[in-house]
Amino acid sequence: MNKKFSIFIEISKELNRYGILPTIYGSLGASRLIKVKDIDDIDIIISDTWLTNRFAKFKRIMAGIGFKQDSQYPHEFNRVKSEGHVGFEKKSELKKDMGVNSKNIKITKINGIKFGELSAKDYLKVYNKTAQLYNGRMTKIQYKIKELEKLL
Repeated sequence: MNKKFSIFIEISKELNRYGILPTIYGSLGASRLIKVKDIDDIDIIISDTWLTNRFAKFKRIMAGIGFKQDSQYPHEFNRVKSEGHVGFEKKSELKKDMGVNSKNIKITKINGIKFGELSAKDYLKVYNKTAQLYNGRMTKIQYKIKELEKLL
């Protein structure tokens, strides 16, 4: 088990104590299916309620295991710089932004700790959508570069 996944399991164990079922996401989650070279952070999806109505309680839960809220990004937490940050996203954004149906999330149990995992098909949706967004940004950036070069 790599260090980032161990941290995810530690967080999941604590969240489970409060009835929260986290879903592993991003590069760390994809690394459970394929070989991923760089895993910079830990991305976790949880129910919208905990990131809105119960966020004060959620921050206390995270503080209880040594994580401090990032002052610039409210849904990100840090403990030790070398661990990277832990980012949380709302479950509703998975469907709205990425087209992933949360009913398809597989529940995994390791040593009594429960968490959700996306399928390869759903990760493909996520990365295709991300690539579309990135490509759109690159097109805009390339346009600006070309226009600026004309001025020189």
